[in-house]
Amino acid sequence: TLFTMHGGSGLDHEQLKKSIGLGVVKININTDLRLAYHSELKHQLEIQSTQKMYDYYKPVITKMREIATQKLLQFYG
Repeated sequence: TLFTMHGGSGLDHEQLKKSIGLGVVKININTDLRLAYHSELKHQLEIQSTQKMYDYYKPVITKMREIATQKLLQFYG
């Protein structure tokens, strides 16, 4: 049986590995991504002064990519 974990954000490495070992094949991490998005966008709005929205979003996307990469490494590490 294959399972999806809704609410996988905030779980530590051991909890994730145990869940995967028990048959979880999809882990939703939307909250982790949304928190990273909000935090980094707020930070960029504080330190930058530009009229170009894409200047704010480049570091935001980079931060979200870092979080997704960390999670994937946890899932497969």
